[in-house]
Amino acid sequence: MISVLNHQQLLNGNKILNSIKIFVLLFLLGSNSFAADKKQYTTDTIQVAVIMPFCSKELLSNPNSEKAILGNACREYYQGLEIGLDSIRNLGIPVNVCIYDTKNDSNTFKQILKKNQVLNADIIFGPVVSEAQKMMANYSSQAKIYHVSPLLTMTKSKVEDPYLISVNPDLDNYADIFLEQLRINGEEKANVIILYGKGKNEKVISNRMLALKSKFPQYNIKSMELARYNEFKNHFSLGKSHHVIIDSDNEYLVNGALRMLSDSNQFTDIYVYGNKKWLNFKNINAQIWNRLNTKIITPNFMDSESSIGKQFIQQYFERYACEPNEFAVSGYDQVVYFLIHLAENNGEIIPDNFNNRQKLIGGTFQIRKKPNGKGYQNSKLNMIGFDSEYRIINVGY
Repeated sequence: MISVLNHQQLLNGNKILNSIKIFVLLFLLGSNSFAADKKQYTTDTIQVAVIMPFCSKELLSNPNSEKAILGNACREYYQGLEIGLDSIRNLGIPVNVCIYDTKNDSNTFKQILKKNQVLNADIIFGPVVSEAQKMMANYSSQAKIYHVSPLLTMTKSKVEDPYLISVNPDLDNYADIFLEQLRINGEEKANVIILYGKGKNEKVISNRMLALKSKFPQYNIKSMELARYNEFKNHFSLGKSHHVIIDSDNEYLVNGALRMLSDSNQFTDIYVYGNKKWLNFKNINAQIWNRLNTKIITPNFMDSESSIGKQFIQQYFERYACEPNEFAVSGYDQVVYFLIHLAENNGEIIPDNFNNRQKLIGGTFQIRKKPNGKGYQNSKLNMIGFDSEYRIINVGY
């Protein structure tokens, strides 16, 4: 996976990401092919409401506003969604879209929910922040309208809303998805060890893993503080594979744990999993990452080699004169996935029809009921790594 540098040479994570951006842009601006199965779609116009904190007026007057990060993410999401709408309309599916700016203000949000266009919507994309999701729960249950949480990954916040569809799985359900995939991959016996940090949400996955021990008795599941990584030897067993999830973005401690785990005189059959913030580390030791079969777990990864991915990047660049980011990819994927679902089901959301897997630009969607709460969420995550030229690739689930 990563094998061209000696163990003394270090990589700067920001430089890697910049080279990836240049490669993606040069490599992908050449193809133009959106393909979709020709099916029978509803002829009724699908009514869509997009309710997000664009904070447009504030950002126009002050681009450096404290709301800039949130507002720009929503704008980029909608730009991707617009290109997805073009693809939907090219399939002959009639769509009417109403866009609302909540301004990240609860009173504005409440007033938007009273509008007829929202009350009559077939689907709502939004809101975004957790406080608004909690406010939405009462509304959606009464109106019986499914709404998509477009960008948020729920951490400790629990929103008990049967009409909520979370495209990014809740953080604690990373554990469910991970263990289920181990089972699918044929791992009959394995040590699963979670090294958790001291960050605000860095014990969420660990707690859920431990709660699932009875459901996955074939796995030996342990957790420990990352700062005590030298005690890993107490959990090591010859003849077993060891899947080590390091739930922290503390670069110093993570790199210390990786160096220790890569000692082949002590440990073998080690598979390490980290989070997306690792890609921003100042120093990445490529050979160690390769030796430990290191994968990054993330809900989004753009499939830049697919025909639809190539076309999306080209269309986005032509329209907006910039590269699409993960928010734009999310907007495209979500509007295409859910609007085709509505078109195939006479303008209704039928959760039982979400069971089939569908590969999109940013990953695979397979919407299912949440395993420990109300509502629905995607049951798939991406695992990414580097190829020999340090380009990010999808290395499987």
